[in-house]
Amino acid sequence: MIVQLDSGRITPASGAQPERRLFTTASTRQLWSIVTPIPVGSRVTPGFEHLRANLAGYALEVAVLTNQESGDAFNAITLAAIDALLGAPTLDYLGLYSARRDTARMNLARSARSAATARDSTSGPSLALGKYAARFADAWYGDVDIALEGRGLVMRFSHTPQLVGDMVHWQHDSFLVRWRDRELRADAYATFSLNPDGSIDRLKMAPASDDVDFSFDFQDLLLLPTAKVSAP
Repeated sequence: MIVQLDSGRITPASGAQPERRLFTTASTRQLWSIVTPIPVGSRVTPGFEHLRANLAGYALEVAVLTNQESGDAFNAITLAAIDALLGAPTLDYLGLYSARRDTARMNLARSARSAATARDSTSGPSLALGKYAARFADAWYGDVDIALEGRGLVMRFSHTPQLVGDMVHWQHDSFLVRWRDRELRADAYATFSLNPDGSIDRLKMAPASDDVDFSFDFQDLLLLPTAKVSAP
């Protein structure tokens, strides 16, 4: 980062080797110039109207370093630094992002209440729980195992050890998968489709809320049964 900010120059500590360059100032300008233009949208988050862009794009190198998972953390730091560089008025980005976070949490809670209200809690699964226990396979991801353990179903993703979850009946042939690693914040619905003879045709999944990170891509899985799975 220091080399980037100093246009490719390395300044050694006192008494060490002489100053040298990793790349030229011309290369620095190229690294910091837009290479891939991005269309500028008209939608602006309330409170952030001043950030409506006139242009946007990817350069060859952009780095923001924080020890926070939250995008709000590095966005607040980045925008404050940009404003300082441009001499723009100082804004309370921490307050703006905190307000946006609180609004998002309220919306998520409202959505969760709506989903719980719409749920047919009196319905039961079509099959005995043991009938759902099987190995399923997605052509892209691979195997996902569902086993009857004790009095409930447990889902395990073969290539992702963290994805081990208890399947709580939601309604009809849909279950809510609650991952045992609660830090994942990625609970998902798992819905079975049945054949006319009562056997399982396929299993589809979907994020249980808008709070689930898009990178999990549960909705893209098409899980087809391949074999029965017994309890471990």
